[in-house]
Amino acid sequence: MKRQLYSIFCLLVITLTCEATSVRLVAPNFGTYTAQDVNGQLYLPSETAYDIPSGTVLTFTTTPKNDCSYFAEWVCTGGTVSDNRLVVGDQAIILHARFQIHQYLIQAEVQPAEIGTATIKCGVREIYLSVAGAVNCGSRIQLTATQGSDHAYRFSHWDDGDTNAQRYVEADDNRTYTAVFVSTVSSDVDDTEQDKVEPIHPYIEGGLLKVEYNGHIYNAQGARIY
Repeated sequence: MKRQLYSIFCLLVITLTCEATSVRLVAPNFGTYTAQDVNGQLYLPSETAYDIPSGTVLTFTTTPKNDCSYFAEWVCTGGTVSDNRLVVGDQAIILHARFQIHQYLIQAEVQPAEIGTATIKCGVREIYLSVAGAVNCGSRIQLTATQGSDHAYRFSHWDDGDTNAQRYVEADDNRTYTAVFVSTVSSDVDDTEQDKVEPIHPYIEGGLLKVEYNGHIYNAQGARIY
């Protein structure tokens, strides 16, 4: 009788063992996730696999590492994840949660156009390289405004109010930074002429820079010629 009971017990153990499926939850790089069954049992990414009964329904919750990362997709062998749910079958399962980093396009412009240059570089510590295309969220960006050959203009500020010709920003969205250059030519227009101010028109005559401004002609130093 004891031998029969022992044989039934062993058969039960073997049967239960065969109904358990190996489920490996791989830890991701830019976030984490949890799995939970209908009984509230929690499963976390681990180096070792879980033995989970076949037919168990796991529901997944994903958490990005920070605002720069986001959950992209499930990569699963041995099963299928649909709407963040997985039904454990008879095949061994290996599950990957793929997170990605947001990428942003950072651009720089000059106003007025072609008066100077505005360059963008991306780097770490003191090493900065020219940017071609989008950069990862959180990247440190070096912006540099450089005056051109037309000395009638100088760098004034960036369109967000920063007055440093070289500055550093963090990539947190698609952004365009505009370097604003202003004229260095002064005028002796009196107060009665302020309401008649017209655009500045620089030009070269006889090899010399001259500026037409508000009906008068000025030299490069700002002195009125006539």
